[in-house]
Amino acid sequence: MCGIIAVLDTNQVPIPREALLNSAKSMYHRGPDGQNIWINSTGAVGLGHARLSIIDISGGNQPLLNERVGCVAVVNGEFYDYEKTRSQLQKEGFSFKTKSDSEILIPLWEKYGTECVHHLRGEFAFALWDYRKEALFVARDRFGIKPLYYTNHNGRWIFASEVKAIKALGVPIEFNDLSVQLAFTYGLNDTQTLFNGISQLAPGHLMLISHKNAKSRKYWDFNYPEQGHTSNMAFEEAKEEVQRLLLESVALRLRADVSVGIYLSGGLDSSAVAGMAVSSGGKTKNAYTIAFNDERYDEARQASETAQHLGMPITVLNVNEADIADNFFQAIAKCEGIIEDPAPIAKFLLSRLAYNHGEKVVLTGEGSDEIFGGYPHFRQDMFLNNKQGQLKADIEDFEQIMIASNSLMSGGLLGDFKSPGLPEFDTSLGFTPMIYKTIGASIPLVLPLFQENKTQTSKRDQLAKLFLNSFDIPNQLKNRDAMHASMYLWSKTFLCNRLLRSYGDGMEMSHSIEGRLPFLDHRLVEFVSKLPVHYKAKGVTDKFILREAAKTYLTPTIFARQKHPFAAPPVAAVKNGKLMQLLVDTLNSDSVAQISILNRDTCKRVASLLPAAKGSQARSLEIIALRIASLVGIQKSHIS
Repeated sequence: MCGIIAVLDTNQVPIPREALLNSAKSMYHRGPDGQNIWINSTGAVGLGHARLSIIDISGGNQPLLNERVGCVAVVNGEFYDYEKTRSQLQKEGFSFKTKSDSEILIPLWEKYGTECVHHLRGEFAFALWDYRKEALFVARDRFGIKPLYYTNHNGRWIFASEVKAIKALGVPIEFNDLSVQLAFTYGLNDTQTLFNGISQLAPGHLMLISHKNAKSRKYWDFNYPEQGHTSNMAFEEAKEEVQRLLLESVALRLRADVSVGIYLSGGLDSSAVAGMAVSSGGKTKNAYTIAFNDERYDEARQASETAQHLGMPITVLNVNEADIADNFFQAIAKCEGIIEDPAPIAKFLLSRLAYNHGEKVVLTGEGSDEIFGGYPHFRQDMFLNNKQGQLKADIEDFEQIMIASNSLMSGGLLGDFKSPGLPEFDTSLGFTPMIYKTIGASIPLVLPLFQENKTQTSKRDQLAKLFLNSFDIPNQLKNRDAMHASMYLWSKTFLCNRLLRSYGDGMEMSHSIEGRLPFLDHRLVEFVSKLPVHYKAKGVTDKFILREAAKTYLTPTIFARQKHPFAAPPVAAVKNGKLMQLLVDTLNSDSVAQISILNRDTCKRVASLLPAAKGSQARSLEIIALRIASLVGIQKSHIS
């Protein structure tokens, strides 16, 4: 895990060397083991790298230069199973200077061109300059685990792992009003950011840029099968294949020249990863978990039980609301996104703990819910639209059992079965996914937060249509099972933007921690995507096939436990606490007035209502307050 920068000036204006080096240094937290740059002879092309050394610690410095091929490259992330690829390339006559996984990129480019992405397995973002072809080649992994932002500023293409690195190169950063509205409602898609003129390279996409043109194309997608065309593999056979693929994925992600820790909660996903990691042998893995004072949110007991069962040392970090408040703005500055729950700040603190214990790499359980349909709103979509393989009693009991077994599921994760659909979704998809019914119901509370702007009012009224128009509905969503369609939309919005960036990479890399996600291995995902939905959810049992595949690696407690989201106690849990005061003070501050899109009077009203609010109103106001405070944090660190 590192930070990268790539610059191509199509007007042949030289790139200031000091500015490029400062851009790399702005991401010191991503790569504390060295920041290096390379600029070509004309000065119009430059690459930068901030290194976190994990593979080939002494010899894997970047940028990687191969004068025979005429290429220089920078890589963020990991190429798994690279030894096999490297060995095959050596048999074909290619030579290597280092033992780094990143070095396979240049010979793969020489052999396959842009098709080399199909020979890469892992989580990555990279940039490669071929100075013979005078072309810049950039690509991002299939799920968006590694961030890659870009802009074309006055003819200068800039790609970077973080927005702050783009700012360091002299690009002004300002909020995009429509993007902020989408982020507060339906969510940003996988190309959008909060900022004017700055985009993301979408997951599973590549770009090829020369001085004359730029072309982007998709090389991978989930490609859920159309209805009636899912795999007909027997459940037991499918279960064994899921187990095999996940074991392989975990084993590959244990490969490092440093120790590998595990973030362990009280849930199925991280427990399965931990159990399989221990079964793979090798060095003892250290587990890290978070404890909260509120027992409804605290999973330390279950995590400690799993660690004891597996013989793993575990370190428990106690986090309270004052800790969240004290670190809020520092964490926001690092993740560069909005949050709506205090949990990401707890993840920020957990990563600091792991760093202080000498870790550079941790395995995490993110991605499982997206791939196996673990969220309750996915199963609601299934029960409402496709009852195949389900028992009538399970359908009738689902909502009552879920609420009774876990009160944390209500609200955003468990909507009202009786909620009406939204016309735009019903027309485009044939149904409205439950999560968007919930979001749609909240929009009347959200829109008053924004200033009236005559140029934006019509677009605001069509946010749902604007959101849907950004997806390839005919080829990826039409004629798909409703649950699969919901999973696709979620993965293209909340997964890559919120869970992988604001909750994952942003919080982990803030303390130089590389998070590795075994569930987001494309070979595993491609197999699971083709399975029928009733293999993934069976009655009230979430992630059914995963639960069965991982059973031998779990304690009985975890095997039987329903989905429990990683969440921190709400702000309202401590009415007079430091976090409540931080939100109230922030919403009342002059900083809100500096964000032109926000209606200051409405923000002050939210601040006045929040301390005394209860129940669903308290949760709705808390979400709004955290989003606004996040914008203020970004304004202070990136714009002011």
